[in-house]
Amino acid sequence: MTRPMTRPVTRPGRLSQRMVWERPVTAPDGLGGETTTYLPIGHVWADLRPGTARDVALGEGRVGEVTHEIFVRREVGLAAGDRLRLGARVFLCVICHDPDASGRFTRAEAVEEV
Repeated sequence: MTRPMTRPVTRPGRLSQRMVWERPVTAPDGLGGETTTYLPIGHVWADLRPGTARDVALGEGRVGEVTHEIFVRREVGLAAGDRLRLGARVFLCVICHDPDASGRFTRAEAVEEV
């Protein structure tokens, strides 16, 4: 039995954006709470694709929210809560999963911090 041909979610040649991968680290702030900082883990090659933009209510005001799809190689170990940086642009990974169960890539749904 042959498997049906499926279109790949991305190709290795499309991983053309070199991004800084950051992982969150929490520490006590001395006042009973905690502070989250992000430490660079290394660089990853990624396929960055624009998603949607929308206006979101935040307290009394409104802010813009821009989403993206980011594909990296599966071996990277990218997880929800991690950040990717491209120059001054920062992308918070909200969901990370294997998009086609092939074990080759991780797809991150990310929100650009604007």
